[in-house]
Amino acid sequence: MAKLMRPDVPQGPLDDLLRALHELHLEAGYPSTRTLRDDIGRAVASHTAIHQLFTSPRLPAWGLVELIVEAMARRAQRNDVAEIERLRRLWTKAAAPDPPLSSAQGRGQQPAEQASMDESPALWSSSISELLPDVLDEIEAVGARSAAGTFRIPTGFSDLDALLGGWARGCLVVVGGRPSSGKTTLMLDFCRAASIKYKLPSMLISAETNTQELQTRVLSAEARVPWHSIRTGQMQEEDWLRLAHTMVAVADAPIRLAHISNISLDDIRGEVTCLVEREQLKILFIDGLHSLINRRVTSRLAEAESFLSELKCLAETLKLPIIVSAYADRPKGSYISAVTRIDDLNESDAIEKVADIVVIINRPDQDDRLDPRAGEADLMVEKNRNGPTATATVCFQAHYSRFVDMAPGEYPLFVPEQADSKS
Repeated sequence: MAKLMRPDVPQGPLDDLLRALHELHLEAGYPSTRTLRDDIGRAVASHTAIHQLFTSPRLPAWGLVELIVEAMARRAQRNDVAEIERLRRLWTKAAAPDPPLSSAQGRGQQPAEQASMDESPALWSSSISELLPDVLDEIEAVGARSAAGTFRIPTGFSDLDALLGGWARGCLVVVGGRPSSGKTTLMLDFCRAASIKYKLPSMLISAETNTQELQTRVLSAEARVPWHSIRTGQMQEEDWLRLAHTMVAVADAPIRLAHISNISLDDIRGEVTCLVEREQLKILFIDGLHSLINRRVTSRLAEAESFLSELKCLAETLKLPIIVSAYADRPKGSYISAVTRIDDLNESDAIEKVADIVVIINRPDQDDRLDPRAGEADLMVEKNRNGPTATATVCFQAHYSRFVDMAPGEYPLFVPEQADSKS
């Protein structure tokens, strides 16, 4: 148990309220903010909100004060009803509007101290003490394997989750690969993991694949019915049963699909901002960096850097990860299967400069179907701004239009039940 630092505020009703809260905190035995969060219910308030209630110089919301006072009164073996009423009176006084100005002040004159405060610019920086509660929240959630939907989005692949910890809020990820390497399939796998398994709202914008085909791929991957059989109408009775069983889960998944070529960043910004506010969108996928248009520049390299910078800014502003796919050329001078690297991506200089994470798809059997590693794919993390780089090897099941773990469920990093409660 630790004492929380009381903020330095001028004497008055707010100071009386904060003093009463800290005195009650002392009587309760200095319970931690995590303990208080457990007392009132994890879903009611975050660790950060409770911490700020005791340490912020601003008037806290009464609803949270009431719950915290009730919890502390019980720990202190006091009458919780009487304590709530006592603190309610103090809170009401602190919330009362300031007294009217004197006649001199009413004529436009203000005390020198007040005028100085009004003229000072607003601070846009934050002290480390203000940032620390949010950092502790994230560390605690990741350690408890309950960060899905709040701080991290699971990738759907054990090795990638172990390496990256999932997709972080505000990060920009580029998934690169040669044509037909499986970029759209991998993007859909990420999308399915977020929305079907963890029930987190997602959106995928594709420039090359229409929404009906995207839906067909999702159904094939989820139901394990060959994609070609669905498209050509050659399904067996067992396939129909699997498809019907899967349809409910797919229909209930909070996934939005869009097929738009030549879309502008302004269109994306407006749509995504609206979905974040209206549907709590958690992650955005854009299949095709080349599909974005910016008529303000003529250089393709400058255009790509502008796109990526603005997408990174959008991700940080809306606090959600954005995953973008990009084309890679065959390694120069190679006529057989060769490993694709970050330098082989179109506009690689811009991507390497702006992106937080770069994942390259390499399939040994893409050029040689008799390769000993046929059916495998390497997801090479070529850049990781916040950690190490490595390669995650997965299975490529082309007939089901999906990638899957080599050893499913061996290293679970997120707990679906906890993720559902926070989505």
